Amino acid sequence: MSPGCAPGRLIERQGRGKAALIAWPIVARGPEAVAAALAAVNDPAVRYVVLDALSEQDLLTQGVALREMKLVSGGSGLAIGLARDWAQRHGARGESAQAGMPLAGPAVVLSGSCSVMTNSQVAAYRQQAPARAVDLSACFTDLESYVRTLTDWVDAQRDAPLAPMIYATTEPQTLQRIQAQYGDKASSERVEQLFAALAAALKAKGFTRFIVAGGETSSIVAQTLGLRRSILGRPSPLACPVCVTPASRSPWR
Repeated sequence: MSPGCAPGRLIERQGRGKAALIAWPIVARGPEAVAAALAAVNDPAVRYVVLDALSEQDLLTQGVALREMKLVSGGSGLAIGLARDWAQRHGARGESAQAGMPLAGPAVVLSGSCSVMTNSQVAAYRQQAPARAVDLSACFTDLESYVRTLTDWVDAQRDAPLAPMIYATTEPQTLQRIQAQYGDKASSERVEQLFAALAAALKAKGFTRFIVAGGETSSIVAQTLGLRRSILGRPSPLACPVCVTPASRSPWR
């Protein structure tokens, strides 16, 4: 256990209390070594423990070692180990194997992420399918009217071979100009409001498949559609694992 590590200092500046590190040599020894290191944390001032990982095997090790923890947090890679351990102990669910498989019903792509990967994916997809970029000035001028405009446009494309896409995804330079003009927080919140209203309007139009990119965008769309549970499917080679809602609980994807 190493106090004062660089990740620990970063966390300490964002929260209260000290952070400690379980370094990679301990993680490499397996789940028992990690569990023992966690149990050895006896400093009452330590409220956070950072675990090193250099490979997928390290994530699997962490999944086993953390199985009894009430709450853990981290990047999406952490779910790999937790899910694998759960499936090995309880058996894989058949519905998980179907997650991400093609389904019937009108579909729409909503993209709010501005990551490098999403930018490349949006650039490729808009060459093949109906696509329309979000006009942020229209969002600020009359959001309700703009939502109607986008809803009508998407609905008119419902029979296209590939799902129509509405995207706020943009490259860093344009994003900086937008944030400078409208404000970082204000522009982000307005885009979230747009996607929330658009998801509700398209649901009312009979759309049942929502393919969503972006953490905040996915969150607001899931809340708008009333989703309470999702199934973690097979990982994509280019992105995070696909998550879908179970058909037994909701028709929305």
